[in-house]
Amino acid sequence: MHSQLDRDHKLSHNHLMLKAAITLGFFGLLRVSEFTVPNQHGFNPDQHLTTKDITMRMVVVITKSKTDKRGESCQINIGRTHPMCCPHLAMQRNLAQVTRPARKPLFLFESETALTARALRLVLHHLIRRCGYSTKLYITHSLRIGAATAAARSGLPPATIKNLGRWLSEVYKMYMHHPLTQPSDSAVIASAQ
Repeated sequence: MHSQLDRDHKLSHNHLMLKAAITLGFFGLLRVSEFTVPNQHGFNPDQHLTTKDITMRMVVVITKSKTDKRGESCQINIGRTHPMCCPHLAMQRNLAQVTRPARKPLFLFESETALTARALRLVLHHLIRRCGYSTKLYITHSLRIGAATAAARSGLPPATIKNLGRWLSEVYKMYMHHPLTQPSDSAVIASAQ
């Protein structure tokens, strides 16, 4: 998918932002609601990611999450990986392109509109079609599913995968699919360290 994104947009503002969002979503095992906004008028800086919620050491603070019933934030450490899909490098490039107030969404298109779950779905479906796959098999949650699957295939213990994805129940086991081809899983191992 990264090569398709690179082919479509090269190094445009939107390309850098989308690459940062997709790699963060995957390597952070994030729920889509944790890194997108529900709609253009639904952004709340106390609930959605902003520049204040991320450090260049790639510690991401999730202030509100589906499983966070007590309103406590959680910190996610994102590891480095191959430069083609490194979330650190992607985020550095995204943040370097524009100075953004701390009370704005972390992921903004060049038009100053926020990345919504719907916009992410449209981009992912475009990239999936370009890769020759059916969009019927993939949703935005596929980033989280793919990360859990890659972690399991890399040999990470189930308890570690559960912890990385911040699952409270055993439902995380349903996320570990067995894809037709073997992806490069070294990046998931790096993000767990």
